[in-house]
Amino acid sequence: MVRKIELLYKIIPKEMDILKRRYYILKAIYAVQPIGRRMIAAKLNIGEKIVRSDIEFFREEGYVNVSTSGMILTEAGVNLLDQLKELMNELEGIKRLQEELKPIFQCQNIIVVSGNADDELEAMGNIGRSAAKLLQSLITNDSIVAITGGNTMKSVVKHIHSKNEPLDRMLVVPARGSLGNNVETQANTLVEEMAKKIGCQYKLLNLPDNLSEKAIISVSKDPKISQIIECIKKANIIVFGIGNAGKMAYRRDLNKTVIDVLTKRKAVAEALGYYFNKQGQIVYDSKTIGFHLDELKKNVHPIAVAGGESKALAVLSVRHFIQNGSIILDEACARKILVLSKELNL
Repeated sequence: MVRKIELLYKIIPKEMDILKRRYYILKAIYAVQPIGRRMIAAKLNIGEKIVRSDIEFFREEGYVNVSTSGMILTEAGVNLLDQLKELMNELEGIKRLQEELKPIFQCQNIIVVSGNADDELEAMGNIGRSAAKLLQSLITNDSIVAITGGNTMKSVVKHIHSKNEPLDRMLVVPARGSLGNNVETQANTLVEEMAKKIGCQYKLLNLPDNLSEKAIISVSKDPKISQIIECIKKANIIVFGIGNAGKMAYRRDLNKTVIDVLTKRKAVAEALGYYFNKQGQIVYDSKTIGFHLDELKKNVHPIAVAGGESKALAVLSVRHFIQNGSIILDEACARKILVLSKELNL
């Protein structure tokens, strides 16, 4: 395919540029629809006259609806955008990037989306959309799905769609207790939202994330809590984000003693309440109620999501725990991972 694309560029370079431009316009509309022509022009740094011409083409072909509130993609437009993705992945070199990451991660699925979540909201949407699509391709009526909280997971849940087949036996549970004060991104909130979209069952874990070990032992004896814990342990799919150790320690409101320990042990990553150094060794376990890394050794498909160049080292540090699963990254994170892997001789 790469060779064919190179030939096309030689034969019809102007047409290939038009293809890429129109793809990005469709993509920009889908990301924040409804949207106006001026905003598209400013966002993509394209002249308004060119955008107007392309939009008129899309409207005539039935790919875009135009109204006073802005432009939205029709069902045909969404389908066209989806069909163009594979070709555009080749044009952008993303597919080649995914191939280069395979020996590093050695997992079932490596999905790279365009953008840099450190400074582009659209990149977070791309990650969420791809992760949701992968998740929904894996779930069945017998699935038990555990999910964490956080902004990246919020994006995943946002892009979940109702399935045609009934999934009334499927169960969604939080992978761990609640995190921080932002209710919108807490695991419990996202569990309920996802379950309602899919039309399946769900259970909530109404506990703070940073209980003391003594408190954990005590509340685990409660029949209702222990029942939910058993459901979490039976999860066969877990979707979780990967964070930078320092930022996550702050978000989890860890005390100074613990933060000093993390600093001394050179923690760089956090996932599922565990903190890792850059060699991938666990340097601290927050002892939370919920899913534990030991469970990943069983028949569980982990789906890790992360975006932004700043997450690259953190992602590398936890790669061994997703070898039997999948990872979704944005392009900036993926490219930085390739650079770091060479520096670290991975």
